[in-house]
Amino acid sequence: MDNFFSSYQALTYLTIFDYPIIMVIWNFLLLLAPILLCWALFAYWKKNKLKKFHQKIFAIFVGLIWLLFIPNAAYIITDVRHIVTICPSNIYNWVCPAKTWGIFFFFTYGLLGWLAFVFLMRQMRDVLRKINQELVPVMLVFVIPLTSIGIMLGLIDRWNSWELFLDPMRLWRNVLMYFTHLDYFMNWLIFSVFLYILYWIGDYCLMDFAKIRKKLKK
Repeated sequence: MDNFFSSYQALTYLTIFDYPIIMVIWNFLLLLAPILLCWALFAYWKKNKLKKFHQKIFAIFVGLIWLLFIPNAAYIITDVRHIVTICPSNIYNWVCPAKTWGIFFFFTYGLLGWLAFVFLMRQMRDVLRKINQELVPVMLVFVIPLTSIGIMLGLIDRWNSWELFLDPMRLWRNVLMYFTHLDYFMNWLIFSVFLYILYWIGDYCLMDFAKIRKKLKK
């Protein structure tokens, strides 16, 4: 995605501390894809209950495309790293007066990414509960570690989701590094642990929020 925007310099003129505003808009637009895919999967299941083999295959295909978009939501959380670029690198233990508000911008941006990630996970979980309750723990076990790898591939190796189809072999070799090099493996492992923690906390908070809404409606 960085390569795409670098080809259209006009899109990068509006920035917040050198972070293009168009990237904020683009990242939130990408959140619509997994939401729509989840709705489509649920509607498809309601229509035919996935009784035939080819219907199951198509549902799995939709699920895999959904999985490609999930790391984009969680990736927004990592953009809080731009906080460290607010002040010049030669300034230690001092906050630049003209740029202090950037801390809240990137914190809020990352927070919205966290909530979006939890919402998308909950949405697919609720759909799978209707399709087959046994699929829910399988999703939670596998999706978050795969999401963690997706984040690493974008954050460290600068891959985009669609490049899976353009150069799958090189991407696969890159993925293998996370299981053959200690530094890469530790990054993946710790990211996975924290994504689980963030998911559980977010799920609990959203669950309580839903209960409060029900009480207020009564």
